[in-house]
Amino acid sequence: MKSVLRSSIVVLSLVALPHLVTAQAHQDYSGKWALSQSKSSPGAAGNGTSISFASELVITQNASELKAELHFPRIEQPQMVVFKLDGSEVTIPVSEGVVEKASAVWQGDKLTITAHRVVSTQFGEFVTDTKETWNRTENLLTIQKTLTSAGVTDSQTAVFDRQP
Repeated sequence: MKSVLRSSIVVLSLVALPHLVTAQAHQDYSGKWALSQSKSSPGAAGNGTSISFASELVITQNASELKAELHFPRIEQPQMVVFKLDGSEVTIPVSEGVVEKASAVWQGDKLTITAHRVVSTQFGEFVTDTKETWNRTENLLTIQKTLTSAGVTDSQTAVFDRQP
């Protein structure tokens, strides 16, 4: 009887283990993060940047969503974005005449965010597609961002230090 019970426990453990490993595979980006210009690629920050990154991020995350408060230099109010982590499309609040839709999905243990922005002007619509890959290594958050607009593609990497 004891050997049957032990065998059952071993079998149940082996069956449950892959599910536990899968559930723990996603990175947690929660916390306050400050852009490190010295660790980021040249041109990822400052007035001459071709791809903008927030100077500070405040992230809260649970199993189903990631909330990001993005602080940009020279902009008084932070931008608030809530991503559903199941790949559902969300609308990002931006200024009048700008429509941005985005989705976030796990690719392995990294988070990939894709966005499609349309800016309507008197001269027509300007479209920008963005892909961000987020990766956390201990107290560093690295965001690789690729932006495509009018047939031109550019990539930059920003590195953020975790703040106390």
